[in-house]
Amino acid sequence: NSQKRSMSYKCKSDKTPLEVVAMERIDADGKAAAVEIVLPKAVKAPLVVILSDPQHASGLRTVAIEDSNEKFPWGHLRFLNVTGGTLMIRYGTEVKPLPDGNTPTDIVPGGEARNLGVQFFAENEPDKILYSGVWEHDPNIRKLVVITPGADPSVKPLDIQVLPADKRIKK
Repeated sequence: NSQKRSMSYKCKSDKTPLEVVAMERIDADGKAAAVEIVLPKAVKAPLVVILSDPQHASGLRTVAIEDSNEKFPWGHLRFLNVTGGTLMIRYGTEVKPLPDGNTPTDIVPGGEARNLGVQFFAENEPDKILYSGVWEHDPNIRKLVVITPGADPSVKPLDIQVLPADKRIKK
């Protein structure tokens, strides 16, 4: 489900790289197309985000990020901007850059549960709001926010996927 996290998978580290295989796509060698999952060296609890990538034979792109409670604490917002350019986020009265790429940016609104105004805009066009909304901040919830280009930029310039995790829910 693209709207939520899947169950956890256990993997043994060995010489065979981890990969996602797109069984319905064939690569140049006539095999099912696959994309490798590259895990950062110091990652304790990797979360693999699978994105669309029309340039790759598999049609996919993977980004592995840290998902441990220690490195991604409750009450934080973690942004993964894969739009192709730096975005800016205005949340409350703060403004912060969200660089494009595989390295997420964390924001810590802090304080009690409340509504938080959020706006995204291009770094060089601060008056052209690409997205605006009111999000709920809760110190018991952490949210991974994946930002991709909208399918039709003239209608919807950004696609925002929010994947929450709530520490009050027992697994």
